[in-house]
Amino acid sequence: MIDIGTGGGLPGVPLKILLPDIKMLCLDSTGKKVKAIENMLKDLNLDGIEVVWGRAEEIGLQKKYRGIFDFALARGWRRSEI
Repeated sequence: MIDIGTGGGLPGVPLKILLPDIKMLCLDSTGKKVKAIENMLKDLNLDGIEVVWGRAEEIGLQKKYRGIFDFALARGWRRSEI
């Protein structure tokens, strides 16, 4: 499962806690947020979850990540925010 634009780790980190058997990748384009999630995961001692700094359109082209996810999560937005 991939959480695209995870921000502060939502919903990726709570889902990983609720579903410990899944593999989760949290992706965000802001390095500061990625570092914060990495620190959070270290404190929570969670395994099977990876945090990546990058843009989805670039990471998706990398062989390591291409076509490996069964589910993708992304925040929605209201039309007025576009």
